[in-house]
Amino acid sequence: MASSSSSSTPSTITPPPNFKPPQPKRFAIRPDKILDILSASLALLFRLGTGVFVSGYSASFVSGSEIPSDEYAFEIAGFKVKETSKLGPRPEKPIAIYEFERY
Repeated sequence: MASSSSSSTPSTITPPPNFKPPQPKRFAIRPDKILDILSASLALLFRLGTGVFVSGYSASFVSGSEIPSDEYAFEIAGFKVKETSKLGPRPEKPIAIYEFERY
């Protein structure tokens, strides 16, 4: 194996000639896209809202110290969402689910 040593000079990145950086703007939704954004977010609202109708389900905001570090909890502004549910009685026998049925 032959080793070659080449010295490379560090390259600097420069903008192209006549480049004008864009003016910073605050993030905003284009007025013609507001209905698109709202209709796309409906699925999220329905998905989160269905938990309200589950029997025994509850959610509450608690401080971060109430949730152990090895458990997952959704965090918003320093508070964590604690979700609990009351399970009903378990069946005596496990439910058997078959992929194919014969006639």
